[in-house]
Amino acid sequence: MKWRSVSMACVAAMGLVACGDDTGGSGGGGEPGQQVKAEANTVAGQVLDERGAPVADALVSIWPAMFEGYVETHSDAKGLYRSVELNAKTNPYYAQAYKAVTYHGRRYCIRLAPAQHSDLDAFNASQGVVRNWRWRLTGDSGEAPDGIGSESWGGSLEFDNHVNVSPDEPEWVERTQRIEVTLVPTGPLIDGSTGQTLVKQTRVQDGLGDLPVGQYTVTVSALETDGSKTPLKVSMDYTDEAPGTSAELLFDGFEQCGHSGTFVKTALWLSR
Repeated sequence: MKWRSVSMACVAAMGLVACGDDTGGSGGGGEPGQQVKAEANTVAGQVLDERGAPVADALVSIWPAMFEGYVETHSDAKGLYRSVELNAKTNPYYAQAYKAVTYHGRRYCIRLAPAQHSDLDAFNASQGVVRNWRWRLTGDSGEAPDGIGSESWGGSLEFDNHVNVSPDEPEWVERTQRIEVTLVPTGPLIDGSTGQTLVKQTRVQDGLGDLPVGQYTVTVSALETDGSKTPLKVSMDYTDEAPGTSAELLFDGFEQCGHSGTFVKTALWLSR
């Protein structure tokens, strides 16, 4: 499904939308939070983060699946939102949620997780529908692998050799080389929560996926066949003439809302 682009943190809904927990209507059950009664020709729900705290100022954008008619509203300090009454003749509708943030000087529009994947299906809102959303840092997004990492809510890394290194040079790192990647958070994660040091092992060609998005200091070591570890040089810029023993990692993502992805696979360049 191709979403219309919107430029803020948003709950995008093709049709109607509102906000709170499921006390009536269909869909969105099982999420904790403040209860909101579903009303005819609206969608109700609540936007929460990974820890269950309300997400304020989520933009709710609404349009019919097969007709014209676009409506927006915002979540309040409790994460609650409700649309104006919409024309029941324009059923069915779709809904999707986003939250826009600025993190370390970069803008991200983060797609939020539905309470259940089927909440992304088309619905008839004539009796009132509940749709709740969570800001997930990790986990299966329910999307098929697309080559950029959209199958998980976390960020992902891909590894390759530095542009100035060729396969016949000793600095070259084989694609089958097993490596150990250490990520140390430099501060709060993108949702404001406290991160933890991550130590992951993989092969260069396999990359790493579903990592809680934040800013990290990253180091990489080659896991040699004799059991030893050899520190590798790393860089976030493939044109870097002087890669170092560590790099400051900030994941790539989407600046504009309206997408159906999560975060974009981020490249880390290696050499011996």
